[in-house]
Order: sequence, then structure tokens, then C-alpha cells
Amino acid sequence: IAASTASAGVYAPGTVAQEAELEQIVVTGSRIQRQDFEAASPVVTVSSETFDQLGVQSAETLINTMPQVVPSFSTGNNNPGGGQAFINLRGLGEVRNLVLVDGKRMTPGNSSGIVDINTIPTGLIERVEIISGGASAVYGSDAVAGAVNFILKKNFNGVEIGGQYGLSEQGDAGAGNFNVTMGSDFADGRGNAVFFASYDDRDELTKGDREFSKQAVSLTSFFPQGGFFAGPNGPSQAAVDTLFQSYGVAPGRVLAGDTFSFNQDGSIFATSASAATVVENFRGDPNSIDVASNFFPGRYSYNFEPWNKLVIPQERVSLGAQANFEINDSVEAYTRMLFTNYSSSTSLAPSPAPTGPNFTNPAASAFFTLPVTNPFVQANPGLLALMNSRTGDNAALAGTGAAEDILYRRRFVESGPRVESYERDTYQILLGARGDITDNWSFDVYGAHGKYNSMENQDGNVSVTAVERLLDAPDGGTSLCAGGLNPIGAGTLSNECADFVTVLAKNTVTLEQNLAEATISGDLFSLPSGAVSSAFGVFWQEQSFEFLPDSILASGDVAGFNAQDEIIGRVANTDLFAELYFPLVKDLPGVQNLGLTVGYRWSDHSNSGENDSYKAELDWTVVDSVR
Repeated sequence: IAASTASAGVYAPGTVAQEAELEQIVVTGSRIQRQDFEAASPVVTVSSETFDQLGVQSAETLINTMPQVVPSFSTGNNNPGGGQAFINLRGLGEVRNLVLVDGKRMTPGNSSGIVDINTIPTGLIERVEIISGGASAVYGSDAVAGAVNFILKKNFNGVEIGGQYGLSEQGDAGAGNFNVTMGSDFADGRGNAVFFASYDDRDELTKGDREFSKQAVSLTSFFPQGGFFAGPNGPSQAAVDTLFQSYGVAPGRVLAGDTFSFNQDGSIFATSASAATVVENFRGDPNSIDVASNFFPGRYSYNFEPWNKLVIPQERVSLGAQANFEINDSVEAYTRMLFTNYSSSTSLAPSPAPTGPNFTNPAASAFFTLPVTNPFVQANPGLLALMNSRTGDNAALAGTGAAEDILYRRRFVESGPRVESYERDTYQILLGARGDITDNWSFDVYGAHGKYNSMENQDGNVSVTAVERLLDAPDGGTSLCAGGLNPIGAGTLSNECADFVTVLAKNTVTLEQNLAEATISGDLFSLPSGAVSSAFGVFWQEQSFEFLPDSILASGDVAGFNAQDEIIGRVANTDLFAELYFPLVKDLPGVQNLGLTVGYRWSDHSNSGENDSYKAELDWTVVDSVR
């Protein structure tokens, strides 16, 4: 139903303007203005009625269903994404297509210059024009895959109030929207102003809420029960056989190089079961949601999926205003102001640690170093028997043979899920003027300033240093926090010790954009088949970016989320561009119209220096129905 409804709202490029014979128009993908113009590159238009019919609250929900678009970051991107929504035309990547509003660039939402289309108010959209051909000669190098142009409502008179609320067929994942648009002419019809406001709210849905997504389809070696790994100095095969024989497992079914973890009673089970492809001595509930049933009993793995979000919750407030005013018969001034504030959050399974090189001993790679002298190790006869059988040496670890440290990993379920919560706001203010220079020439000049701010809180990180302090403490960490850290078994970390190892990180992102553009267009001269139309222009843009990570992330002493460095930078570019249309042949048998469009763009980038792009399009209309 959605596909057929969407198709009803998509129409051909020839229907962009009903009054083409009365005014000069611009089609997405070209700067040339002339009557009855149709771009040679394919342009598909989606009307606002289609948004209403499908009841979508965000633009990417509809656009991602179109064949030109490969679904990208959207409402379901829990990791990464963080609630942002990007467009990916033709699968060439989000950085290779340009998002425009009324033909002009929007403020980006990240360091790659990608526009988060959450910041475009859906209720203010009149239509969306998508050109999936190369448009870099027209708009710049970020339009290699094409451009998506959001056309907003203009010359609106009256008040329009709308709202909707919906649930999934299972009665969850609620989403609601309320919006109001008000507009009026002023100054005896010489001007018009439009104001828009909307509120959107979307509930979360976790992967654990649906059967098709609640089970992991990939393995992990980080378990809530903890696990130790043989490494270069593993236990002897004889010791492994002896221990597992005491559990009733035949000799040879578990190999010394397997990965080992712990049951709640302190006994050891083999997780990889490389000899017989069956997990041996697992005493937990195999039907527990924590067990990855897609692999059990051949392999044991933790089921991390239920913690992840299937639909990201979001609350959004959008405000917008635009106005135009005829200064005289030839010049019109216009302005546009857009502001969006929205919050969202993502969730991942509790922190696997360490996820990178051990901050206290990088040579140990992504493992903790657990001393054999740890009182909890000494109190476990099975583990102690395996460790005492070691005779080798791992140069990365303290000690040798039976006295060498143990390679250890753990998933810290006691710290709760890794939750990233975002508070973002974006605004852009644009001022411009357009009008006629002569009967055949027109101009458009504008400048814009925009800013994007994001505050990100990360909860559920684990400090590697704090964990190592507990593991290395002679008393098992009981002097540092209540109960210390028992590395054997799940749920052995007290609330006080969970607080001791868990860290909260706060990051800030700021992006500022300034841009200006001037374009003139008109007819150069006439050929027997018509006038040679042209457009010339200059464009300037400057972007500054600042990412300030929390000190714990910058230090690298973190597991769960990635360690991150500070990023501060500025880029700028100045472009010159030109586009010409030559009507070659007209009104001949088999050739109703034959035209050539050429375009060229020269850019000078602060980072990459000078570069250029060009296009050449031959457009042959055989008859009205064949082009």
C-alpha cells in the first residue's frame, strides 16, 4: 500500500510549473531560467500530499522508499547514527549528494558537511525534487550523486493546523505530530510572510520487542560471567582433561586453546568447544534471553541484541519563518529562518571491556591482566588447577609459567547499557534579493549564516584503570568498594563497585557555516531555433568545526564507547560557475527539439586547492511523448 501510494505522488519533470509560459522558472539541476524549461537530467518530484497520505513525520521515511535512494541513517540507526537522518543517492555515500532548501544549502549536521534532514520541518514542505544524475558542475563537488531539493511553502495565506498520532499493529512504537502554519500578505500584497511551528514525539522500540530482531546474528567473546583466554601461555591439555572429567566430560572434547567462562557455581565451561563443536559443562539456562540461541549449543555467545533500539526515540521542535517583499517592480527581497531542536537517545548492550588496548598495559592488547594471586582466583580450585599447569611465558604479561597473569575479559552488565543521549539544535538565517536587470536578464544574490550545536552524554562507559585497580588489589578490591570485583560469574559487582568503574562522558560539537552566492541568468543571443540561455555565478562558503570530547575519552582510559580526540578545523572554498543552453534544431520531422546544455565549475578549496568539473547534455525531443 505504501509503495502504490507513494507512486501516486511522484510525477514527471514536465509538471513542475503550471504557469511556465508566464514566468521564468528554475528546475533542480540547472541554474538556467527560461520558460517551459525541462532539465535533461531526470528529476522526480514528491508532493506534500504524499507526505500527508502516508502519515510520515520525517522526510527520510518517505525518501528512503524511492528507488534512487539507498536507505541510510534514519529512525532505526542505533549504532551509529544517533537519531540523525541522512540521504544516500544511488548508494554512493551520504557525502556525495547535496541537500538543498529552495535551491540553497542548509547548515550541515556533522564534520563531513552532511545535512541532517531532521532539521527540515516536514509540515512546511511543498514538494521535494530529486535529481539523481551528476550535478557537481551546477552545485559543486558534493553533488556528484545528485541533489535533493526541498521546496517550502510560499505566498501562504490563512492558518493551517494539522496533527496525527499512530501506533504499530502491536500497540507500541507510538509517534505523534502537531503543526501549525500561518501566513498572510502585507503592504497591499507586495509582501507575504509565513510562520511555521511543529512538535514531534516518537517512542522507542527495542530489538528485544520483536521476535525477528531479538537474537544476535554475530558472535562476541565478552560475557557477563567473565572469561579467560589461553594466549601464548595456556593451561596444559592434561589439566583441561582432568578438570572436565570431573564435570563428566570425556577427555579430548575440550582443548587447551579453547575459551573458558564461568557458571554461577564457580565451575568452568568451554565456550568455543573447538574439538566437538558442543559447549561443554554450561550449567545456565540455554533458553535465557542472554544466550545467543543462533549459535548454541555449538558455540556459546552472549545475546547483546535486546539492549539495542529498533526505533530511536525522538522529541523535536521546529520553528520556521520566511517572507518576501517587492521593493519595486524589478527587485524582491526575501528571507528565511529555520530553527530545530531535538533530542534522541541510543542504547547498546553493557560495555565489553577492554574494547581497545589495555590502557594500563597496551602490550596485553584488548585484555585485562588478572593476577593469579587475586583472592577470588585462589578461592576457585578449578581455575587455579588450570593456571598452575602453565609452563610457558607471555612476554606481554607479568610473571612466567604458573605465576603469570591471566588474560581476562568481561561484559559489565552491572553498569547497565551504554546509552548515548543527544540534545541538538540547528538554525539558519538567510537574506537575499532577486529580480530583473533587463527584460532578458535576472539576478539572485543571498547570504546565509547557520550553526549546529550538539551535546552528547555517554553513560555506561567503563574505566579500564579502575577495573585493573580492583583486579590487582591484594584483597580483590574490597578496600576500594563494597565487595570488590569477583571476576568469576555474572552479577558479582556491587552497586558501589559498579559506580567505581563506570564513567559518564560529555561531548560537545559545534559547526558554523557562512555562505554567499550571486547568480545572473539571461539570453546571450539568438539562433534560428531560439535564444541561447545562460547562467553565471560565484559562490563562497566557510565552515568551522569543533569537537570537544570528555577528558575520559580523550585520555583513552575507556571501554564501551570509543576513545576520541579533539577535532578543531576550518575549511573554505570559492567557486565560479557557468551554464549555457544551445537550441540546435527545432520543429523538423523526428526532431521536435534538439538542445545542448554545457556547464563548468571552478573551485578553489582551502584544503585541496583548485579543481574543476563540467557537464555536457544533449536533449532530443522526438515528439511530445518521446524524449
